[in-house]
Amino acid sequence: MDFTTFKIQALRYLWRVGDTDLDTAMTSIVLTAEARIRNDLALHTADVSLPQAMTANPHPLPDDVDQLLSVDFPGVGAGVYLTPHLFVENEDAPDKDLLGYTIVGTGLRHCRPATVETPQDVVLTYQPILPSLTEDDDELYNAHRELFEKAVYREAEIYLRNEQRAQYFDSLYINALDPALIKEARRRRGGSPLKMGMPRRDVC
Repeated sequence: MDFTTFKIQALRYLWRVGDTDLDTAMTSIVLTAEARIRNDLALHTADVSLPQAMTANPHPLPDDVDQLLSVDFPGVGAGVYLTPHLFVENEDAPDKDLLGYTIVGTGLRHCRPATVETPQDVVLTYQPILPSLTEDDDELYNAHRELFEKAVYREAEIYLRNEQRAQYFDSLYINALDPALIKEARRRRGGSPLKMGMPRRDVC
């Protein structure tokens, strides 16, 4: 199932064919529904630990970062997170903490003297962005189709501010949740996870 086909089917089911506003909102609707399913079924992807060489400030974060968990400077110490405000104050201080860092947009601002000539080693540990039907990854959809559809329909009705219909699809979702939990429990006992854990890429 690709995302475009799913949107067409969803809009048809909801009697919203031609609703361009809902069509545009379907990406965020599906992402929200997927997040609920993964939370309810306790589906997780392994954290990634990625060594890199910083040659600039800010240092660009990997494209697949969802949540940065820690920043370590090998041979120096663990990074210390500072709020952007505190980072600016610390950055200008004569005795600044060279382990301090903050996040601005998609960049890691740090106090290390990193340049192309003098790169600084860093290890970023983060939770990766999970695969989504919005990018045509249909594994979650295929594994729990009924649950997936009800979750999306509920979020769509919430977007349309139709409380009664949202409650209706929420009840259908709850009814479909127990069978999905049993299916996941059997899958785990059978050694066949929905998604294989992403391999760690630690420094050897």
